[in-house]
Amino acid sequence: DERRNLWKKRLAELIRRFRYDTKWDASGLADELSEDIFRWMNGEGARGDVPKPQTLDDRPMLVLDELHLINEKFEKERVLVDIEEGEEFALGIHRFVTIYGTGKINLNTAPLPVLQALFSADEDIAERIIERREGDSATDEEAVEDEETTDEEGMGTGNPFTDVNQVSEIDGVNLALLNRNSVDLNQDFDVKSNFFSMRIKAKTRLTLRDELIVVERVPASDPSQPMEGFRFLLHQERTDALVEESKAQGAEDEL
Repeated sequence: DERRNLWKKRLAELIRRFRYDTKWDASGLADELSEDIFRWMNGEGARGDVPKPQTLDDRPMLVLDELHLINEKFEKERVLVDIEEGEEFALGIHRFVTIYGTGKINLNTAPLPVLQALFSADEDIAERIIERREGDSATDEEAVEDEETTDEEGMGTGNPFTDVNQVSEIDGVNLALLNRNSVDLNQDFDVKSNFFSMRIKAKTRLTLRDELIVVERVPASDPSQPMEGFRFLLHQERTDALVEESKAQGAEDEL
């Protein structure tokens, strides 16, 4: 219960932050939506007559689109999806959360709002984590001596984390800071992912197609051996008509 309450608080922080600099700021809904998500995942109240999906590992949600069933504000405020109106743009929360994984945050891929939600009392640490993983692995002296090895834009080769405890090497990170943010490096973080998703969107004159694929890397039983491969967790397809059937038939006749 303590861990669930901590993650509920972190989810609310994420909802508060992921659109804070846009006109679609959802911070006022953060506590309500976070609470409703946890009620849904626990099979309480908000689920109503909608049955819990049957999944391979007893996952309480099958797809993120279920958020629209949890609270009408997810759809009304377009929280899940990206929004673009003219030159204004806001990301959807689908870019920051997943229902597949080990329950740990990947230090090498987590976006800034996700890291800020975990280090809410010291959010500048989130920026330092990203600077560390995207920086050049060489020392300043080595970089000067080997300038020709950088790419055309002058960017470093990157310095990904290979161990979660390397966060402690970042300036300002100590036990007191981790405790203040209720962060346990080994429980909360990982340095690689075994789950991968890909969404494909295609539009023709008549249809809009949306395809979602989720796969899991399957490690070999012997850690010294290469991975066994991947297995599909989800393959979801949807095609919607963009025009009325009568107009579509007319277009086909023209073709």
